[in-house]
Amino acid sequence: MTEDTKLKILDSSIKKRRRRFLAVLMAVLLVLCATPLSDCGTAKAAVAEGKTMTEVLLTKGYNGMPSDVYHKGKTIIYKYYIYDDSGNPIAWVPDPVVVNYYTITWKQDDGTKIDTTTVREGNTPTHSNPKKAKTAEYTYTFAGWTPAISRAYSNATYTATYTATKNKYTVTWKDDEGNTLDTEQLEYGTIPQHEDAEKENTAEFTYTFTGWDPEPAAVTGDVTYTACFDSEKNKYKVSFVDEDGVTPLLDTAEYDYGTAPEDIAKPETPTKDKTAQYSYEFAGWSPEIKEVTEDTVYKATYSDSINKYSVTFVDEDGTTVIKEAKEYEYGTPAELIEKPEDPEKAEDEGYTYSFDKWNPDITEVIADAIYKAVYSAVKKQYAVTFMQADGVTVLSEELYDYGTAAADIKIPDIPKSYTDDDYIYNFTGWNPKLEVVSKDTVYTPVYEKSDKPKETTTEETTTEETTEEATTTEEVTTEEATTETTTTEEVTTEAPTTEAATTEAPGKAVNVDTVKTGDDSATMLRICFILMLLSALSMVGLLAASYGRGKKDK
Repeated sequence: MTEDTKLKILDSSIKKRRRRFLAVLMAVLLVLCATPLSDCGTAKAAVAEGKTMTEVLLTKGYNGMPSDVYHKGKTIIYKYYIYDDSGNPIAWVPDPVVVNYYTITWKQDDGTKIDTTTVREGNTPTHSNPKKAKTAEYTYTFAGWTPAISRAYSNATYTATYTATKNKYTVTWKDDEGNTLDTEQLEYGTIPQHEDAEKENTAEFTYTFTGWDPEPAAVTGDVTYTACFDSEKNKYKVSFVDEDGVTPLLDTAEYDYGTAPEDIAKPETPTKDKTAQYSYEFAGWSPEIKEVTEDTVYKATYSDSINKYSVTFVDEDGTTVIKEAKEYEYGTPAELIEKPEDPEKAEDEGYTYSFDKWNPDITEVIADAIYKAVYSAVKKQYAVTFMQADGVTVLSEELYDYGTAAADIKIPDIPKSYTDDDYIYNFTGWNPKLEVVSKDTVYTPVYEKSDKPKETTTEETTTEETTEEATTTEEVTTEEATTETTTTEEVTTEAPTTEAATTEAPGKAVNVDTVKTGDDSATMLRICFILMLLSALSMVGLLAASYGRGKKDK
C-alpha cells in the first residue's frame, strides 16, 4: 500500500468523524432552538449564580442558523446558558463575537500533504505524530515539525521531520548440509565477510572450500550464504613388506579409495631364508588383502618346518667312514645320537695309539656334523749312541723320545783335532749327520787328514829411501835450475813361516789355522807402513822443486 493511499484513507476517516460530530452538534442546537425565550431571564440569573457557559462554533449552512449571523470571513459565536440541573440548553442567547481562524497545512518531509486543519487565532495548532514508511535501508522515527509549531496568527504549513535509523539484517552462514555455522546482524549496504568454511574429510574424500553461494554482496535484506566445497577422492598407500615389517618387497603404490583387491599390484611370492632350526614357506599376507580404504601395510607370513641334519662318524683322516650318516631333527640331544664302537689305530715308528674322543665333542644337533676320531699318541723312545771312530769305544748312550730335535741331543766331548808324525787330523762332524730322533742310532766322529805344514821364516826388509836434494843456483842465468829427486823404493817381502806343529796325542792338537792368520796380519801392516813412507818422500820432493823455481824467478 502506497503512502498516498494511506493518507487518503486517513483523510476520509477524519472527514467521516467530523461529519458525525457536526450531526450530533446540530441535534443539540435544534433542542436549544425549541426552548422558549421566556426563560432567558432565568438563564441570565443562572450565569450570575455561576452556571457554566459553553461556546458552540456554528459554520455556514447549519440548519436553523439565522442567515444574517454568518459574515464572510468571520464566524459568529452564539452562547447559550445551562440553567437546569440536567444541563439541557434552553435557548440561544445572541452574544456575537467576531473571531479569526486560520488554515494549518501539515506535510510529509517529501512535500506530500498529510492533512489540513483550522485553528482559532492565537491558539497553538496540534496534530498527531505522522508516520513514514520504512525503506529497505532505513526505519524512520518522527522527530518533530519544521518550523517549530507556534500560536496561529496566519495560515501556516508544517513539515514533518524524521530520524532515519539504518536497518540491520540477519546474515546466516551455513555448511553444504544446511547446518548453521554462524549468524550476525549487519547494517544495510555492508558487504558480509566470513572465514573460509571447513568440511571434515572422510575416508573417501578430501574437501576444499571454494566459496559461498550466493557470492557475498552488500546487505539489502536477510540473507543466507551456503558454503561450497570441491571433493577429491582420497588416495592411499599400499605397501608390501617382509615379516620384519621393514624390508620392502615392492615399491609403495597409491590407489584410489575403493580400489578392489584384485586391482592391487602384488609382489612375487616372497621367500625366507631358512635358519639352522627351521625352513620356511610363504603362507600369505597379514592382514588379508582387501578393498582400499586407508594406508595399509601388508606383511608376509611364513609357515615353518623343523630341519633335519646328518650326523657322520669318520676316522681321523676325515674320509674313512666309521658309521654311515644318519639324519636327526634340529635340537636332538647328544645322548640320543647313535655312536659307533671306539675305533682303533695301528702304531707307527714314532707312536702307539689309543682312542681318546670324538672331535668336535658330540652336542645336540644344530647342523650337519662330522665327528672325527681322535687318538692319544704315546711317543716311542730310541737309543742314541756316540762311539769312537774305532767303532768299539762307547762315548755315551741315552734314550730319547721320538722326534727329539738334533739340537737337543747331548753330544759328548771329543778332540777337535790331533796329529801324528806326518798328518794333522781335524774333526769335521758325525756319521751319520745328526738328525731328529726317529730310530735307534749310532754316531761316530769323522776326521779330515791333512799334511803337516813346513817351517817358514818371516824377514822384514828395511826400505831404504834416498832423496836427492834439489840444487838451486841463486845467480841469474838463462839456464833453469833443475831439481832431481830420486827415490828408490825396494820392498822385499818374504812369506811368513810357522814353526811346525808338534805331533800330539788325539785331543791335544795344535790349532794351525790360528798361527797362519797371525802371520798374514803382520805382513799387511808392513806393506801399509812402506806405502805411507813413499807418500811422504814424494811430498818432500815436490816441495823442494817448488822452492827452487821460486828462487829462480826472483
